[in-house]
Amino acid sequence: MSIRNLMAFMAFSLAAASIARAELAITVGNVNLEAGASGYVPVIITGSGENLSTTNFEFQISTMGATRLQFQNSPQPMDDPTFSNTSYVFSGNSTTYAINDPMSPLGTTGNPGDPNDQFFTGGDSALSGSTTMSGTQLLLVDIPVTTVGTGTPPVPGDTFTITLLSASANTYFLDDNSMPLAFTSTPGTVTIVTPLPKPLLGLLVLLGMLGLVSRFYRRPISNLGE
Repeated sequence: MSIRNLMAFMAFSLAAASIARAELAITVGNVNLEAGASGYVPVIITGSGENLSTTNFEFQISTMGATRLQFQNSPQPMDDPTFSNTSYVFSGNSTTYAINDPMSPLGTTGNPGDPNDQFFTGGDSALSGSTTMSGTQLLLVDIPVTTVGTGTPPVPGDTFTITLLSASANTYFLDDNSMPLAFTSTPGTVTIVTPLPKPLLGLLVLLGMLGLVSRFYRRPISNLGE
């Protein structure tokens, strides 16, 4: 290999490595959800070296069966668990939280007509500056989902896939210069499980309390005043 070709190859390798480091990774969590219940699916964003100023996303929920799991609108910002999580990507620096407009939550739902497809669209931005991604896993959004009032409620054993629609015009991530950042995404799965019987749940709570009491009384008398 000639010196010129070697230098060109090294320049290309460095450029490729730079692009790889500038790529965000979006990962949808895998969650077990009780039949007849509602809950949240966490979505994690990871990067290294990027200055992230804006997030915009569109997720789709789908299943191969007849039963349905649905997205819900995010709660009002003051009640949204996303913002109370210190790992949120714009923790303490969220435009949505600062405005606290109940008509503009972090994410909203839509249904284009397919009973097995649901869409969750939203986003946020840094109130000032940006968030510097340092390789730490941060929370992008807690997506609210429900098995209640879906027409054909899911049953234990049903599974649903939640995917970030990478090609959607509603999905993009911008740096502090309003330039788009490259990203990859990994879908997640919601598995419907059997609800824990209430008597059994009460028994588990009681056993836990008895364990604490037993531990207390096993302490030496000399330590009771500490």
